[in-house]
Amino acid sequence: MMCRSKPRPVFWFFGAAAGLYAVMLLDGSFGGHAWWEPERLPRFEPLSLFRSVVLIVISYFIVKGCVAFCTPEQRLWSGDQLRIRRQEWGLFSWEHSKTPTRSTWGIPVTQLVTILILGGAVACVMVMMHSPVYFYALSWENGFVENLSALLWFISALLTLGTLINMLECGRSPGRGSTIILIGLCTFSFLAMLEELSWFQHLLGIRPFGPFLNSATVEISIHAFFPERADSLFYSLAFVVLVMAPFCVEMQPGLRRLRAFQFFVPGRASQSAGLVVVCFNYDLWNAVHAQLALYISLFILVEQIGSSHPKRERWISMAILGVFLFCQVSWLMLGEQFWRVSNIREYKECFIALGFMVMSIEVGVRMKFFCNGDNRMSSLYS
Repeated sequence: MMCRSKPRPVFWFFGAAAGLYAVMLLDGSFGGHAWWEPERLPRFEPLSLFRSVVLIVISYFIVKGCVAFCTPEQRLWSGDQLRIRRQEWGLFSWEHSKTPTRSTWGIPVTQLVTILILGGAVACVMVMMHSPVYFYALSWENGFVENLSALLWFISALLTLGTLINMLECGRSPGRGSTIILIGLCTFSFLAMLEELSWFQHLLGIRPFGPFLNSATVEISIHAFFPERADSLFYSLAFVVLVMAPFCVEMQPGLRRLRAFQFFVPGRASQSAGLVVVCFNYDLWNAVHAQLALYISLFILVEQIGSSHPKRERWISMAILGVFLFCQVSWLMLGEQFWRVSNIREYKECFIALGFMVMSIEVGVRMKFFCNGDNRMSSLYS
C-alpha cells in the first residue's frame, strides 16, 4: 500500500532548514564553521550549549519529517530474516525465512552480527579505560586498527566484485543502474583501502614526492591535501548511507520499487555499525555534521524502539541505544586521556569499513535471491 502524502513533512523539513540556517548565521557571526571544524577539544560554554539545543531541535524536525510520511501500520519492519540453521551434524547453512519464528534452533544472523558490532564498540571503550597507551598504540599510523580497516575495505571490494560477476553470469540482470552502482561501490571500497594504506607508502617504504610534499599530512593520499574537509565529507556520506537511507526506506516502503533501494539499502546489521560510528566524535564534537548525526541517530533509535515488532526487534533496538549512550558518554568523559585528539578517528573509520563490508554481504545475498528468481528479496533489509 502506498503511503499517503501529507503536508506535515513539509512543515518539519522547513523548520529543520530554518534552524540549520540559524546555526550557520550563529557560527559565521562568532568565527566558527558551519559544517566542518578542525580537531579541537569539545566546547561546552553557554553559546555552544545553545547551539547544541538548536541542533537537537533540527534533528527532531528531520526525523519527524521522515516519520510523518507514513502511518505506523504502513511501515516496513524487519520481517525477512537471514537465519543460521543448525543441521543434524552441527553444521550451518543459509536459509531465507519470510517470517521470524521463536524457535530454539535458529539464530537470526542480523541480530548476531549486530551483537558482535556492539560488543566491538564496547571493547574499544574498555581498552581506553584500561590503558590509554595501548589504545593509542593500536591507532598509530600503519598500526593494527588502520590495517584492519584496509582489510575490511578490501574484503568489501572483493565481495562486491563477486556479486557483480555472479549477476553478469546468472543471465538475469536487474538493470544497467544496478550494474553501475555495483561498479561504483567496488571502486569506492578499493580506493578507501588504498587511502587507508596511503597507497602502500609505509609498507613499501616510498617517500612522498612532488605535490604530496606540500600536503597537510605529507603522505601519499588524496585526502592529505584537505584532510579536515575530506574526513567530514566521508563521515557525513557514511552516516547518510548506513543510517539515514535504511530509516527513510523503513518509513517509506514505496521507495523499494526503485532498484537502487531494493538491492543497495543497508540492512539493520550495517545500520548498527553506522550508529556506532556516530559516537566516535570526540575530536569533531564542535562540528555541525557530527552533532546532527548524533541527535538524528538518537531520535531514530527512539522511533525504532517505539515501532519495532516483534519484541525481539525492540530489544535489539534498545541494546543499540544502550551501547550508543554508553559509548558517547564514555568518550566525552575519557577524552582528556587521549594522547592525540585524533586517536579516535582510526577506530571510527574501522567501524565505517565494517559497516560497508556487512552492506556488501547484504547486497550479495539479495542479488543471489534475485538471480535465483526469488522476488521476496526486495524487502530483505534485516
